[in-house]
Amino acid sequence: MMNYSRFIKSAKKNQQILLASIGLLGSSALAFIFIFGREGIILLLDKIDILPIVSAILSSIMAGFASYYIISVFTKRMNVKVYLSYANDDSSLARKLIGDLRSSGFNVLYDRGFLLVGDNIKDKIRQNLDEADFIIIILPKELSISGGVKEELDYATKSGKKIFPILKEETEIPEQIRGLMYADFFRENYDEAIKSLIRSLKANASILHK
Repeated sequence: MMNYSRFIKSAKKNQQILLASIGLLGSSALAFIFIFGREGIILLLDKIDILPIVSAILSSIMAGFASYYIISVFTKRMNVKVYLSYANDDSSLARKLIGDLRSSGFNVLYDRGFLLVGDNIKDKIRQNLDEADFIIIILPKELSISGGVKEELDYATKSGKKIFPILKEETEIPEQIRGLMYADFFRENYDEAIKSLIRSLKANASILHK
């Protein structure tokens, strides 16, 4: 499977190099015109073969446009919304997950990131849950006392959303998702667990966009 984040970063890097090259080329041309004037440029063009230079410049420009097009197409294709549900105690892990998921091309929704002063909290969260293609839930140690996560899990289950559970410590798996495979951040190291989660999300996203 294509490493989406690495591919996009590489394409964006090519764009940055292209823009820097064009800027440098333009500055050099202006400096040359200022120093040598029109006669100097004509003399220079008589002495060198300009065709390879023009060809190289055009190739760089075409590569830049190709990178831009590819980024646009893949970003649109991978515009998958995932809602991350977590308890306050798991904020540190949640922030790390949000960063890695976004780097992999996912649009991450979560309650604290989209609430404005005056918003109805419950309505806003349900709106985000409705908009999300997938729901990721970091299972808290005690679901019964993590009211927000429990409500979001119940709502997602009733809505028929695809749920991706995350296990980060020994805990009882809720009955609604007891038969689901979870991303094991408890027994596996973080890098392996996040790769497993992203791989599963991408597999489901490819089915979603068929």
